[in-house]
Amino acid sequence: EYPHVHLLGSNIYDGASTTEMFDINESNSLIPDKNLIRVKPLYNQTPWYKNKVAGFIYENEEVLATANMAGLKPPAHAKVIQIKPITSGNRLTDDIIESNSRPYVSAFGAFHNRAAYYIDRDFIAIRNVLANKLVTIENSSNNMAKFLRENHIPGIRNGKYEMELSYTLPGKGIVTSSVTKTINLTKHFD
Repeated sequence: EYPHVHLLGSNIYDGASTTEMFDINESNSLIPDKNLIRVKPLYNQTPWYKNKVAGFIYENEEVLATANMAGLKPPAHAKVIQIKPITSGNRLTDDIIESNSRPYVSAFGAFHNRAAYYIDRDFIAIRNVLANKLVTIENSSNNMAKFLRENHIPGIRNGKYEMELSYTLPGKGIVTSSVTKTINLTKHFD
């Protein structure tokens, strides 16, 4: 998306004949945290996060405490990973339901993982608070100085990027099924 911050995408192709079509509003509603189909990153199963990001930002207790951001968690809201179907205009209408048929649904789409973008926003917020405080703190630690010397988050690396997809029963808020998917990056960023 900009230097050191990459959008990680993975194409979706499902040539299998599915028995159910999902309405676009189930995964891309106007209120993303209310989607029936939800995708969230599994940070603790992602080597880039565990080995590069966690200790640098979210488990860096001294830096977070000094920035008054203790307890800051990695971003997990609905915009972090989005499902982008090719056939985005399909809607489950009464006519389609009553016809007991299904309209054409493209077998193609993509996942867009923007975790690095949202992690970078947290990083910038912490740096701004620390930089403003550093002017007034006489005895800043080496850890804070090291953090402030960095001008970007760790770039993504080859490895597995895990995510969990779940389906929520409409009107009930009950998750009825979930599955883990992996984007395996192997040809870039070594």
